[in-house]
Amino acid sequence: MGKDMIRLGGRLLAFTLVAALALTGIFLLTEGPIEQRQMEAAQAAQRAVFPEADAFEAMPLPEGGGYPLVTGLYAAMSEGELIGYVLSAAPMGYGGPMPITMGVGADGAIHGIEVGELLETPNWGTVVAEEPFLSQYVALPADPDVIDREVDVIAGTTVSSAPFKEATRQMAALARDGLGVEPNPGVPKAQEVAVDEWNPYPLLGFGDILRIQRSAAGRETAGYAFELAPRGYQAPVVIRAAIDGPSGTVAMVELIAQNDSPGWGSRLEEAEGDAFFAQFAGNPLSAPLDGVDVISGVTVTCDAVKRGVAQAAAFYMQHLIPAADPYEGVVFEDVELAASNDYRGLRSAQRGMRGGAAVVYRFVVQVAGYAADYEEGDLIVIQVDVDANGDYMALVSVVNPETAGFGNRPFEEPFMGQFIGKPAMLETVGDVQTISGATVSSEAVRRGLRQAANAYQSIIADQE
Repeated sequence: MGKDMIRLGGRLLAFTLVAALALTGIFLLTEGPIEQRQMEAAQAAQRAVFPEADAFEAMPLPEGGGYPLVTGLYAAMSEGELIGYVLSAAPMGYGGPMPITMGVGADGAIHGIEVGELLETPNWGTVVAEEPFLSQYVALPADPDVIDREVDVIAGTTVSSAPFKEATRQMAALARDGLGVEPNPGVPKAQEVAVDEWNPYPLLGFGDILRIQRSAAGRETAGYAFELAPRGYQAPVVIRAAIDGPSGTVAMVELIAQNDSPGWGSRLEEAEGDAFFAQFAGNPLSAPLDGVDVISGVTVTCDAVKRGVAQAAAFYMQHLIPAADPYEGVVFEDVELAASNDYRGLRSAQRGMRGGAAVVYRFVVQVAGYAADYEEGDLIVIQVDVDANGDYMALVSVVNPETAGFGNRPFEEPFMGQFIGKPAMLETVGDVQTISGATVSSEAVRRGLRQAANAYQSIIADQE
């Protein structure tokens, strides 16, 4: 018996030693390639955020702390001159560290952000590496206060997007306070307007539009560039028409390519063509062709160009012009309501006035959701706006202690869209079903909307 135990123990010891040696060997064999891949990924990220640099020199992180999420700092060089800095961080998301690389130019603007391989939940945490989240940073000043103000975390993915934002804040703070880079906005950059693989513009009545690019700095849109191909005398004429959003004018029109009649359409490529295109600049979008004379002998081709510019202006006016802020000039005043079980969760009621007339009613309601009922957590607090016509106008989560992911779905599409624009009445709420997988949370939101509807109806009844 004793000898058997000794033999068994020896075999187990031998097996353990062999396994340990094997694992050590595998680690030694893979350690080098893994480190090589990580270094190559880091270098690729540096080039992505600062493509104009030809070298990146490692720098020590400033002493004294203050930037615990920042893990690396490099000087971006071009022909021996410092043109900016590249900073890296790896904040913890829901599934693990999120590798972030940010380029800050010597001009004080964010030049780019690159996100490495993520372990986040697909379609939830991974959205921090996608549009429209990343485009919020485009050409922003490298200033933590600006990032605080301009970059929004994503509802339902705060576990990932909040630490991501904090890491970028710290990188910007290091650039400003640790490196002395004065924050400044950058040059707006072109971003493709998202469409599917098929071209939707002909279906909207704009058949000459090939593509549209948005020029932006952070969330601010500077304008749009349209690439169009209106048909000339024999073939399409490809042009680019740029629109300046803030001024509402045609910024410029230029020729990209033409295959129209030799000796005629080709005149657009000459000096008289330059003069023709220059006539569009500064024209208001309501009259983009004002004062634009065609070139004698090239009437059909010039008219094609004018038709394309008119399509770009009309598309912008119909589909891209920024919507007016419905709350501009609105001043809110409190409304006193008698206590009632019909809206017992009501925390406040306000009337929004503009020009002496009530244009919106705002209600803040607290209701018990999953967190309060099952986890001894906080109440949900929602803000409900009702417009002057008595329709639901907006639904906003003020405090949302519900489970990340599912608990946010009552504040996202398509659930919210079922209420917006519909009468603030109990019947509207009754027609909307709760969300499968988020039944308790969505039912809590429905209760809040019912209470807001009751409060609104009470105000209207008192006015009558």
